[in-house]
Amino acid sequence: MSEVWAPTEVTTAAATVLGSTTVDQWHGRWQEFAGTPSVRITVAGPYNTGKSSLLKRLLVDAGATVPGWLTASARRETFLAEAVAAGDITYVDTPGLDSGEGSHDAAAAHAIALTDALVLLIGPQLVLNDVERAAALVEGTFLAAAGGAVFPPGALLLVIARGDTMGTDPVDGPEGYRQLCERKRAQLHSALQRALPGRLLPEIVVIAADSSGAQARRAQPQPAAYDRSRPWDGVGALSSALAGLSARRSELRTAAAARHWRHLADAAITEAGIEIERLTAEVDGRRALTEQLAALRHELDTADASARTRLQSLIVRELTAVVHVSVGEDQNVLVNEAIRRIEQHVEAWLAQSNKILVDLTRRAKVELQSGTQAQLPTEYLRGTVNELLAQRHAPAAGTERGTERLMKAVDLLAGNAQTILSKVYEAGAGMTLENARLELGRFDALVAALKPETAKEALKLLDQADVFTSDAAAGQLAKLKDDGPARQLIEFLSRPGGVTSPAHAANLAKRLRWTSAIGEAAPVLFSLTRLGISDHKGEQLSREQQRKREELTHQIAARAPEIAELMLDGPGAPWAESITEVREALRLAAPFENETAAIEARRAEFATARATLTSAYTRHRPLGEAA
Repeated sequence: MSEVWAPTEVTTAAATVLGSTTVDQWHGRWQEFAGTPSVRITVAGPYNTGKSSLLKRLLVDAGATVPGWLTASARRETFLAEAVAAGDITYVDTPGLDSGEGSHDAAAAHAIALTDALVLLIGPQLVLNDVERAAALVEGTFLAAAGGAVFPPGALLLVIARGDTMGTDPVDGPEGYRQLCERKRAQLHSALQRALPGRLLPEIVVIAADSSGAQARRAQPQPAAYDRSRPWDGVGALSSALAGLSARRSELRTAAAARHWRHLADAAITEAGIEIERLTAEVDGRRALTEQLAALRHELDTADASARTRLQSLIVRELTAVVHVSVGEDQNVLVNEAIRRIEQHVEAWLAQSNKILVDLTRRAKVELQSGTQAQLPTEYLRGTVNELLAQRHAPAAGTERGTERLMKAVDLLAGNAQTILSKVYEAGAGMTLENARLELGRFDALVAALKPETAKEALKLLDQADVFTSDAAAGQLAKLKDDGPARQLIEFLSRPGGVTSPAHAANLAKRLRWTSAIGEAAPVLFSLTRLGISDHKGEQLSREQQRKREELTHQIAARAPEIAELMLDGPGAPWAESITEVREALRLAAPFENETAAIEARRAEFATARATLTSAYTRHRPLGEAA
């Protein structure tokens, strides 16, 4: 099995995750490095381990010019990887590791991947972080979590730097210094053996590249400046180890290719994992929201159906119950009892139904804009009916008994129910039923013509008191009139004697709805009442009368849904408006299916790319492993 990765396999999958621009940058860096004829040796390590001092020493000993960017200090002065040639070797200085700057570590990692050999500097204290980094580079996990980004034997050298600061003076006690260097090498070797049992470990060298920092401030020291420390500073042994690398360029470059593409694969695998986790959470959230909204829609439909059933039941119950009212001699008992029962029970129904709806909207986090209040024109209905009965049905003294007089009054009331209700409506609304229907029809048509994006704000403005005479609203009205449908609505509301505002239209619709409901029930109600009076009078109902009562009772049950529909679904009906508003809010809150599908498709692409890249680790053996 080949030990060299095919870049096309890696880059295609990585581009799915990281984007083609990022992968092109990786490819460009590789092409630039691959075309370099000299062997590239990178020097890396923490920012205070003397990388710059070592590079300067190697350049001076090779007779090369020290570049101006090469400085030597414990400060974080190297920000980018910089290269300098010395014969058939190109040395690369890297930003200090563990500097606290993420960009420094990233630049150093790229330089370590794109190199033929690596000199890793370790501080003389052999701190745990330095040892773990060295182990990761030996194992091949520094650049790729799954491993395999390894260096060939001899291409990774571990250098314990600044040996002259370890505590024993190399000039005054050379033997003690030599023994101390051996102990440091043994300590690092032992630590790596514990971390990597059975693995071949790289050479370890102890150096003092610039004893006491004597040449740190000199731009171009002479080779003789280092002669005093050469016998013990270890740089000669390091140079000898590096000298033989030039002849191995082809082998080293092949290993560098494996490290570079494994580094890219690892970056893509890591990013794919993050994205898959994020997209999975997003898909799960969307699915949970869709299920929650579906449950709420079902609950809303159930609440609506239950409310309608309860309203129909109470209409049947209360209208039938009116038949059994003890009417006595009072002509107003029937009207009063009908109004009392309907008003009392419908208001109770509204309160109960509204509580259920408000609780649902709270859990759905939907704010209701429409109200759920309804009022019967009680006083107008009572006053008008009593007045008409008193004027038109007052009997001559002693001519009729109370029960007979009441029977005639009910008969006349039944025959004139629509006229009475029309007068009731006109007294309360300020216009006839017919005019109200025409006005509401025109108002609804004008509102429907408004642009959806401006309708809500326009209706809110037109509901303000004195909107047509207020100086404060003049500017808003003028702006609103620029829109044709809005201008027509303003002109319609400005006419005398008609609808004056959206709130006025809603009030007219409510009155119309209740009037229609009472009108629908009146003929059956009065027929049943007449039969009830007959019972009260002590008359024995004939079989025909009994059949008639049952028939009328069935008619009430049959007409109840129609009456309820007038109350629930008529123009401006608060319950229907609220149900529609909540249903629309739930629809708008639902995630778009095509967006969810696109997220799932993207997650699948990341999963496929990650699987492809992970598979490459098993199909391409790292250097040094048996196939």
